[in-house]
Amino acid sequence: MDIHYAAKQIWRKPTAINPEIFYSKKNTKRIRSTLSRLAEYQVSYTFVPLSEEFLHWFSPLYIELIGQKRNATLHNLHEKTLGNPTPPLEYMALTVTMGDTVLGGAIVSINGDRLMIAYRAFLPKWPTGSLQASPSLYADYVIAKIAHTLGKQQISHGKDRNLFGINSDIGQLIYKLSVGYRPQLPAQSSNEPHEVLTINTDEITENTVILHYPEVGELITNATLVTKRQDEELYSQLFHYSEQLAVTILYRD
Repeated sequence: MDIHYAAKQIWRKPTAINPEIFYSKKNTKRIRSTLSRLAEYQVSYTFVPLSEEFLHWFSPLYIELIGQKRNATLHNLHEKTLGNPTPPLEYMALTVTMGDTVLGGAIVSINGDRLMIAYRAFLPKWPTGSLQASPSLYADYVIAKIAHTLGKQQISHGKDRNLFGINSDIGQLIYKLSVGYRPQLPAQSSNEPHEVLTINTDEITENTVILHYPEVGELITNATLVTKRQDEELYSQLFHYSEQLAVTILYRD
């Protein structure tokens, strides 16, 4: 079966005074439990204008953690931000710490009514204790709270490549759905139209999720998971977010 898809998609969600209303049930429980124990574990954050000092410690962490991802695209953060002689946006920096230990950070830009997560990297676990939300999930909550406080209407969480499982990690897709983001076509112009590709599912040889090119509008609402029957359970969480993305399954065996 042939499926048409956009080569890339962006992720957006609205803001709210209680960001966890967009989370999965599990993530809602995790973040609420963690919020109740922040003082106990000395967890804090800062959100300040981006500086050379931040880039000095964040860039190596970003290269180390993002570089481990499937088909990772690494950027020269200084050139993209402070080193740009004509930066198009205002950049802010989020740092999350537990006591004296830095857990990671994010570079966030402000564009009109939208807060945009440009680059982020967080350690997968807290160094001590048993907080239920990961540092990454906690950071997502913090950014969403900040966006609402600043009066922003939307949060944007980057642009990544379709197909998941081939060009991007399926876990990355599941995580973004679990915290409320929805995929849509990137903004286009006459100079940069959408790149629409076609794949024949009979030719897929590894577990893959295809986000379909929308028939109408920019919001991507349908996807296909191509997998072996024995691997289906690995991706069961994909089917928990049908209001954001309706997923159909095709078996490779």
